[in-house]
Amino acid sequence: MKTTTAQDKPKSDEILPSSIATDALLLKDLVAQYHLHRQREQEIAQAVFNNIARYSCLNDKRIKHWLSLNSVFNGEIILAARNPADDIIALSSDFSGNGICATIATLPVSEIFYRLVEKGYPLTHILSEINKKLHLLLPRDLLCRACVIAVNSSKGYIEIWSSGFPSCLLLSEDGTYRFVASQSNLPLGVVDENNFKPSIQIEKTKVGDRLFIFSNGINKIIKNDNSAFSLEGVKQLLQEKINSEDFFEQLLKVLNEHNDNQSAQPFTLLEVKVELPEISQDNKHTNPLLVTTRCMRDWHFSLELHSQTLRHFDPLPLLLHILMESPELQAHKGVLYTILAELYSNALDHGVLKLDSALKRDTAGFTGYYQQREKLLENLEEGFVRFNIKHTSTKTGGELLIEVVDSGNGFDYSHLLQTDRPNQTYAGRGITLIRNLCKKFEYLAHGNHVRVLYCWEYEDE
Repeated sequence: MKTTTAQDKPKSDEILPSSIATDALLLKDLVAQYHLHRQREQEIAQAVFNNIARYSCLNDKRIKHWLSLNSVFNGEIILAARNPADDIIALSSDFSGNGICATIATLPVSEIFYRLVEKGYPLTHILSEINKKLHLLLPRDLLCRACVIAVNSSKGYIEIWSSGFPSCLLLSEDGTYRFVASQSNLPLGVVDENNFKPSIQIEKTKVGDRLFIFSNGINKIIKNDNSAFSLEGVKQLLQEKINSEDFFEQLLKVLNEHNDNQSAQPFTLLEVKVELPEISQDNKHTNPLLVTTRCMRDWHFSLELHSQTLRHFDPLPLLLHILMESPELQAHKGVLYTILAELYSNALDHGVLKLDSALKRDTAGFTGYYQQREKLLENLEEGFVRFNIKHTSTKTGGELLIEVVDSGNGFDYSHLLQTDRPNQTYAGRGITLIRNLCKKFEYLAHGNHVRVLYCWEYEDE
């Protein structure tokens, strides 16, 4: 039997420090690789966001926004775009999880958002398409919490859809404020298209009002006394800076002061100011070089929508798409969308659904008006809206004749034809705008038939 001598025993007191040093070098190398990998992922995330931002209108004078340095890498984005009527549609979203997976998940959201806003689709349709795509692409544990708003300045309201976001702050120009949100919604992508029922809240607004959207990060920011900042901190700040024009900057300063650098929470902040859209009334926009003999020059078409279609289908993107097939009309996209939107809204709301615009004169009636509109549409069994649109070329440009007929009983429109009494209330501002945009405007029959003539000219050479 072999015996072990002292010389044969391992020198543990010599090997152990060497082993620790080796492990430390390996650990240091792994940490360095991790940081390099993390840095590369952040670079990719930033590149993705920069590509997304190219299509946005975040530099619009009506918008202020902030994304913290680590928000993009954590799947938080802010999107904003102008619809054809020059109104702002904005989205702030926060994907569960972090890293490159959360960043990549923002791509389908941004692609669908910008494409549909540009074409003039309503908020419900935009939300439905985003939800449909995310449900098909993403695993169930990758959720998209979001707040999406659509400003309708000419009609004086904002649409708000929210899921898992803090309440929005609506700050009026007179210094009053209220917190608003539509919280009864599941995150985007959770349910399929058949079970997705977006609940949208409508808030009455005036020119000069400002809407603030906070991401969930605000609830995780810790103050110096170890309490959460959250919306209570916003309320406290409101008491001090309520009439401040730079409230956004003041709020952002406070949030960053409380957001500890060692464990900084990602958060986003968005402000959208309500202002009337800038619709050019100069009809000399068409470049004659765009018009060729193969263009759709002189044409006419009719489109009639009945009750089953009126319930869920918005014809404006389709009508606008047809008009844009004429190159000479492309420079007039915003004006034509505004005209069609107002004519269709009046025909559907007041003609087919027989809603009284007088309901919108106060806040309670305003909310009730749109709740009643939604119920009437859901139960609509009869009625129609018909479009007759004709384009004729002229030596100096062209003329677009638009007629809209509805199945309603009509109304006494004599007071609306008095040009010396323009109606500047939200209930009548749209008609005044159309009369200013069009060469001719007239009601026919009992008031359920309206005809407008929009004329355009070639640019002066």
